[in-house]
Amino acid sequence: LALIRIVDRNLYKSFVDNQNFISLIYRMSIKAKALLFGLNYAHCKSGKLNGCINDVQNMSNYIRSLMNMPMPIEIYTDDTDLKSTSYDGIINKLYDLAIESYRENLDYVWIHYSGHGSYQKDVSGDEEDGYDEGLVPSPSSHSDHVCR
Repeated sequence: LALIRIVDRNLYKSFVDNQNFISLIYRMSIKAKALLFGLNYAHCKSGKLNGCINDVQNMSNYIRSLMNMPMPIEIYTDDTDLKSTSYDGIINKLYDLAIESYRENLDYVWIHYSGHGSYQKDVSGDEEDGYDEGLVPSPSSHSDHVCR
């Protein structure tokens, strides 16, 4: 009821006529955040990719259109920020997001990674396919995987 009182009567009528008012109330109450990583590895001698930075830009646009509301989206790419796309950088950003999602009581968190992946033999026996998969951060080295 408080929300209806602050909304202009003409605007309210327009939303009700279009059956969008409930959707508006719902979207206004959602707390969400997205964290996107795009790594093209242009700084590496081999293994360069071409579309990963473009992927995160497209994903950002998709999330905004899907949510149809303003929400914070943090984008980290290795063309401008090698520190945040390194192993420690990615882990720190994920940790910060976990803390923020708890403190801010976020309803949705969207995490997207576009870049190289890797795998290694599963030594703990918890993987059905026998392999542990991981992300390859920048600067990448064979042993510097995010998922160990």
